[in-house]
Amino acid sequence: YGNVVPSTYWGRLFCIFYAFIGIPLTLTAIAAWGKLFAETVSELGNQLSSRFSPWLSFVIPSNVTGKRSL
Repeated sequence: YGNVVPSTYWGRLFCIFYAFIGIPLTLTAIAAWGKLFAETVSELGNQLSSRFSPWLSFVIPSNVTGKRSL
């Protein structure tokens, strides 16, 4: 396959500007997806925790300070 690179000056310049815009834009999109995923998992965890709270307090023991630990 080899290395595919632009051979003209304008092609190289275009690729440089494209990278300057494309890389930060991609990182921004990845960060947004990560934030959405984290919020969704956190909300799901909160819902499950509130729904199964009585059952969890029975299954997971707590120490003398009242904190749950396995």
